[in-house]
Amino acid sequence: MPANDLLLDLDEPGLGESPSDTPAASVDPATAFVHDCMRLRLRDDDTPIVQRYCRDVFEDGRRDHVVRAMETLRLLSRRRLLVPGSMIAETGDLGEVGGALNHAGHRCKGVLGDLRTAMDAADASIDLLLSLEVFEHLQDIPPPHWRDTAVFHENGAASFARECARVVRPGGHLVLTTPNATSLFSLVRIIEGEAPMLWRQHVREYTLAEVQSHFEAAGFVLEHVETWYAYHYLRPDDIPHLEARYLAPVGASREHRGDDAAFVFRRLG
Repeated sequence: MPANDLLLDLDEPGLGESPSDTPAASVDPATAFVHDCMRLRLRDDDTPIVQRYCRDVFEDGRRDHVVRAMETLRLLSRRRLLVPGSMIAETGDLGEVGGALNHAGHRCKGVLGDLRTAMDAADASIDLLLSLEVFEHLQDIPPPHWRDTAVFHENGAASFARECARVVRPGGHLVLTTPNATSLFSLVRIIEGEAPMLWRQHVREYTLAEVQSHFEAAGFVLEHVETWYAYHYLRPDDIPHLEARYLAPVGASREHRGDDAAFVFRRLG
């Protein structure tokens, strides 16, 4: 079976088959597929905020970014980062996770401005900063000389990391998610002659080590990292098949092969 037969492209409804025999008539097949995969991932010990979020997604018929949001909420709960009364902020406009936190009674606000150089937040004012699917969109800060435009310097990414360090209080946390450049999905794309990008419009997709390097240089320490299958290969029983086909024959590690990476950093100081 070609690997792409196991891939659900959310931009093309109808690809992939739902694990459910009779998806709801009011939900298109692609959305039904995503919802059924979420149900397969739900656990009895999931916290109320995760269970409530999934219920709302099913009732509203949403599908964009919902698997990643579910896993992010689970991570925040498992790492005990949702402290009552703490100041939580999300870089950019509030998304699925920020909305779910506010719905659950937490204080979460969006942080706007040029996120690379001038976040709209005071120094050391945030206990928990969320940056969810932002890092891969950051362009370089315009260089002083036109010759420098021929090279991607990652200075926008480095400056963003410093801005995160500025607004997070010492001992506070940054939770960041971004596509994993060394995912199983990326490897399959290379083997099949396609660009190894989760989304071609991203400015840059980073390895786990590259993300860690940027934020440790800015004043954070890495406490935890994990990867999820958040966009492709959503059915749990797809993964062993793909790992056996693409990783096992060359002895490649199966660790951290999800298409999305999640980091928990703590601010030093």
